[in-house]
Amino acid sequence: MNLLINHEQLLDSLTVGIIVFNDEFKIDYANQTSIKWLGLNVDPRTGNLINDPYWTIVDKHGSLLPVEEFPAVIVSRTKKPLFNYEIGVLNQTSHAYTWFLCNAYIAHNTENKADSYVVTFTNISTEKEVIPFKEIVSNANDAVIVSLAINTKGQGPEIVYVNQAFQRLTGYTNEEVIGKTPAILSGEKTSPITTKRIMDRLSQSLPVRAEVINYRKDGTPYWVDLNIVPLKNNKGVVTHFASIERDITAIKDNTLNLEKLAKTDTLTEVYNRRGLLEHGTLAINSSYQTNRSFIVAMMDIDHFKSINDSFGHDVGDVVLKGLADLLKENLRARDIVARVGGEEFVIILEGEPPPILIKKIEYLRQVIEESAFSLNLEMDFKLTCSFGLVLSDLTDRSMNELIKLADKALYQSKINGRNQVSVYSHY
Repeated sequence: MNLLINHEQLLDSLTVGIIVFNDEFKIDYANQTSIKWLGLNVDPRTGNLINDPYWTIVDKHGSLLPVEEFPAVIVSRTKKPLFNYEIGVLNQTSHAYTWFLCNAYIAHNTENKADSYVVTFTNISTEKEVIPFKEIVSNANDAVIVSLAINTKGQGPEIVYVNQAFQRLTGYTNEEVIGKTPAILSGEKTSPITTKRIMDRLSQSLPVRAEVINYRKDGTPYWVDLNIVPLKNNKGVVTHFASIERDITAIKDNTLNLEKLAKTDTLTEVYNRRGLLEHGTLAINSSYQTNRSFIVAMMDIDHFKSINDSFGHDVGDVVLKGLADLLKENLRARDIVARVGGEEFVIILEGEPPPILIKKIEYLRQVIEESAFSLNLEMDFKLTCSFGLVLSDLTDRSMNELIKLADKALYQSKINGRNQVSVYSHY
């Protein structure tokens, strides 16, 4: 009995990929298995199969394979068959590597035509992953990002993988971040200094750890403890970076609130003495360095003891809170107000000539004198305050020294009758 065998159908049914390259290393033939595995395309103009121009092929260690090390090219160069040659091909859709064991040989053509090169390959991807690392990472609680070690985008390494925790944390899907850079997570409050330090370390293939503010897809900021480690292949070459990110927003918020509480007067919600020393020192040092004028004002409520003695400390607390609110309403956001004693406040103004700054303090004194502090519908309080000022011409003085000098000027206002502004003179 004669059998008619459809050889092309036979080759297409094999579970082994087969590709035939001509002497220009263009594809003359590929069976269906290889087309599926490698994602080969058909040239619409010629109808011929073409190589994917974005093919990424690596050796068994994960290092990028140069063209001269492709199986067909090796056979062309050595004129010898090639056996059990391991390569990995990056699938541009799934961004995962498929691993193959290749054989290659020369197929001599008749009639003195150029040779062809036959490459056969078997899919060994399941054998490469003995431990299911992807499954472990995919189900981890911390967000994981894997990116190429090559900076291909100018703003950081290209992302090739994110796990489920990353998607839950950021709101981005795989499709929205794969192929992008981590810059997609940056925003207004992301520190450029921290970002530069991270990039400097990665450019040297060094690990780095930092706390940064990132932004979710909906624009919500969040804090992460970021730990980036380089991933090396068997040759010691860094091919990828793995970033493990832990959401520390709740911890940070709690820490920042505790820091704020430590520097804030509980009753009036302005700075306390600790906050004044920290922020006031920064303000005056900045003014010294930039040659900007400033004043430090010490302020005291006149006869405040009589309010406490007559009506009780609860009423006194209401007055103090109302006075602090009045000060904040009539000062700029950058001005510093602090409560440093029972009825004593310190104000720091800067950035304008001393005469204007002094007028602002005089204006505050008048506003306080003309205001009524209501306790209820039946009771209002009228207050006056005394002020002592020290000007910035006393250079290189510490915050504590300036407060002491302002207090001396305040004492002068009191002995001169209260409800006035006195300027310290060192002459």
